[in-house]
Amino acid sequence: MAKILHVAFLMTIACLFAGVVIGAERERSHVHDRFLLVLNGANCGYLTSVEGGGIDAEVIEEANPSHYVKKHLGPVQYGEFSLQTGIGEFPLLNAWSELTTDGKQPRSDGALVSADAKYAKQHSVEFQKALITAIKIPACDVSAKDSGLMTFSFMPELTKRQRGGGEPVPKKPRPAKSWLRSDFVLTIPGVDCRKVSKIDAITIKQRAAREQVGQERDYRLMPGKIEYPNLVVTLPDGAAETWLAWHKEFVIEGKNDDSQEKTGTLVFLSQNRKTVLLTLTFHNLGIFAVGDVYQDGKDGKAHLLKVKMYCERMTMDFHDDDGEDPKSPKANGSLIP
Repeated sequence: MAKILHVAFLMTIACLFAGVVIGAERERSHVHDRFLLVLNGANCGYLTSVEGGGIDAEVIEEANPSHYVKKHLGPVQYGEFSLQTGIGEFPLLNAWSELTTDGKQPRSDGALVSADAKYAKQHSVEFQKALITAIKIPACDVSAKDSGLMTFSFMPELTKRQRGGGEPVPKKPRPAKSWLRSDFVLTIPGVDCRKVSKIDAITIKQRAAREQVGQERDYRLMPGKIEYPNLVVTLPDGAAETWLAWHKEFVIEGKNDDSQEKTGTLVFLSQNRKTVLLTLTFHNLGIFAVGDVYQDGKDGKAHLLKVKMYCERMTMDFHDDDGEDPKSPKANGSLIP
């Protein structure tokens, strides 16, 4: 009898476990595996990840003579989206970013279309009059072995969500332009950048203010100033002579008018270190801080210096089709170590 009960117990557990697995598989089949980015009517390709895009309304409180606070809804607010892609994967997104960093304040219409593993449409989110609000470039590190992804954030004036009915979505495979965080070349005239081991992540931001017009229920977006971050690099103390000399002249001796500022470039290379994916140009660089950093190494503590530079403006060039341009870093072999 005991054996029969034991066998029955094991069979019950097995059935329950099988039910959990089957349920998990059934649930997993509804996961949206990929998101297609559409910009201005053109299919760009599939994104690595998508976040945000919520829709809400501001809750407004009003004073009244009763014991409770009167509440009602204000204008609708359409939330910011954040997308991740490899560097230089989508030419239309590249062009949008280049114009934004150059202060042109362009807007784009488009859609994010989710598809399952069989490229069947699950739902879509259409957006209108979107402004890029942030472009984040990951940190560079000569010892890194992992790939780097760019993050693009944008805010629309209006979004519209639609359910899909399983319609086929274009597959349009696009080979990713692989980039490791160790594949970079920094150049700043007058300072030796060859030993720079790390560059902090760079995030360019554009302010976007919501303004209500008359009795409209939706806000209108107004672009504001662009915020360019500091350029922060790390290098061995023993290779910092030219950096310390610049710091002495620019900071300590006060030789820091506009004519003493520098223009630098950060070039991102593919894994073969021959193809340029992106050139980020720093305009009006000025060094303002040098600090000691001690890092654990094989032979004890390594003495490093962290150098900080302000930057008045940055511009981006994704080199989509400039391989024949003799002035481009892609054609300039001297920039490729």
